[in-house]
Amino acid sequence: MALNPRLPFRSLLLLAMLVWALPAQANEVTALRHSSGPGKVRMVVDLSAPPVYQVYTLSAPERLVVEILDTEATDLRPGVPPTAGVIARWRVEQPTLRRFRWVVDLDAPMPADRFKTMVLEDPHRLVIDLQTTWEEERSLPLTEGVTWLRREVVGGFRGYLLWNELAFDPRDPRVRLDLGLAKDRLDARETVTEMARRTGALAALNAGYFAHAGGPLGLVVREGRILAPHVSRRPPRTVLGLTRDSRVLFDQVAVRGERLASLGGQDWSEVVMACGGGPRLLRGGRVALTTTEEQLGPNGNNITRVAGRTAVATTPDGRLLLATASGYQDNHSQGMKLEELAETLLRRGAREAMNMDGGGSVSMVIQGRKISDGVGCRLAERPVATALLLFDERPTLHPEKVSLELGASELPADGHSQTRAVIRVATASGAPVADGTPVEIQSQGLEAPARANTRDGKVELTLKALRLPGKARVRVRSGYAEASGEIRLQTGTLQRLVTRVGPAAPILPEPPAPPAVPTPRAVPSPAGPAAAPVAPPATSRTQVLEVLAEDGWHNSLPGVPVAVIVDGTPVGTFSTPSEGNLRLKLELPLEACQVTLRAGDLEPVVVPVPALPALQP
Repeated sequence: MALNPRLPFRSLLLLAMLVWALPAQANEVTALRHSSGPGKVRMVVDLSAPPVYQVYTLSAPERLVVEILDTEATDLRPGVPPTAGVIARWRVEQPTLRRFRWVVDLDAPMPADRFKTMVLEDPHRLVIDLQTTWEEERSLPLTEGVTWLRREVVGGFRGYLLWNELAFDPRDPRVRLDLGLAKDRLDARETVTEMARRTGALAALNAGYFAHAGGPLGLVVREGRILAPHVSRRPPRTVLGLTRDSRVLFDQVAVRGERLASLGGQDWSEVVMACGGGPRLLRGGRVALTTTEEQLGPNGNNITRVAGRTAVATTPDGRLLLATASGYQDNHSQGMKLEELAETLLRRGAREAMNMDGGGSVSMVIQGRKISDGVGCRLAERPVATALLLFDERPTLHPEKVSLELGASELPADGHSQTRAVIRVATASGAPVADGTPVEIQSQGLEAPARANTRDGKVELTLKALRLPGKARVRVRSGYAEASGEIRLQTGTLQRLVTRVGPAAPILPEPPAPPAVPTPRAVPSPAGPAAAPVAPPATSRTQVLEVLAEDGWHNSLPGVPVAVIVDGTPVGTFSTPSEGNLRLKLELPLEACQVTLRAGDLEPVVVPVPALPALQP
């Protein structure tokens, strides 16, 4: 229904709201500022009064939200964000009449301990300090002989990099490295996850190049038997070899009849397992790329672009490193260049190293779970022809089982209610993990610490509700094992109506029409973000009355019936939408009028509308 007594508004006035028990003047954002330094950005919101605020993160996509409640709309915009670090872009939003947001789009998740807030006075300010670049490294023993290292570089010159590394001594008699074939054939493809689960491997990662129709492209040796030769139309490429006495070899190798011929003059007669890849990355502790010799540069297959990477390396003390480097969303165009891969392996202590297949084929799996995807990756795992399989007969020591116990299934969305959570972490045998095992916590709708360490196999923490009604989620992870839970955040009862009258689209003057008896009516228009208050054009006869129903915690309430009465005449009842403001299109008569709103048990809200002079032809 519409409210149509055909009377223009008085321009330059945004009507005040007369609401019984309505709080004093809303807070106002007076300025948005930011500054940046090495590895950090400071965001500053200047206000007319102390803020009611919350700062939280969202995922898929990754965002940080600075939200100030009980705050009027503003047409202010922040300046251009810094181009370096984890920040991709930012914007401001006014989803309801009294909720202001400064939304920061991120290139990676931002744990809660990577930002902090301060409230300052004289003048009133909300200050948010963001760390925009950081590195995190976690090391976990998989068994007594195998260690898994996971390293994240956030906000670097590539934006995001995930490095996973398995380290072990190939001479350890209880550790075995094997070469897996897709479906145990030479003409098939299979994901690394499927191969690892099928064989019972502790860990696995993708190995050599392959044909899309199935089968390896390059040298393959298993149990001393040559199963596939080098690609004859290309120069012999670098091969990983493992001898009977567990020595690791790297060299360009060709197949000559029934034997392996090393171009570097090494003895490969005792090699029992081998897999081709290339190019060479390190030789004698120096970067030694062989992309040109192996036709893997611009004049060949050209794998020199930025991409996900898989590499094998050895250290001076005889350890073998199996590593992957992954991007944020995918490995086709994110990751590393070969030179960067070689330099990273040098910093990790490697002396000899080679590259394996990369790009979309990159995959590292531990206990049947892929752990090499970047945090934003949603792509399916690519089937490959070969994989390096790692076995260890000893019991596993790493977190295999994680459980999450929440103390409540519901909380008020009031910004201060709390509940307890207990996280239990155990090994595959069910035994508690060692004290100090790291646990990561991610939450949406709840305030929680970003990380904690186990004691007696568990972590106890406190969760606090934000003013975000709906499903709040908690996800906890230790190693690759994770668990999740939900708490529903409930709104409170209706406490107030907030209103605003603002301009609608301008209407050009019409020719004079015969007088008519006005009939009050109101037409609701779709809900949307509240517009910044501006003066209506002189030719406008139409404005929009916006109505926001809130509980006592500044949460908007959907589905609240609001009765509209104009100058004592009821014109209809309209319900507030699921998010945002109820918008009623008003066309008012020349005489001043009064709009009365009734909702629930609240006192009536009276909105006076002053008169405007008639439009001139």
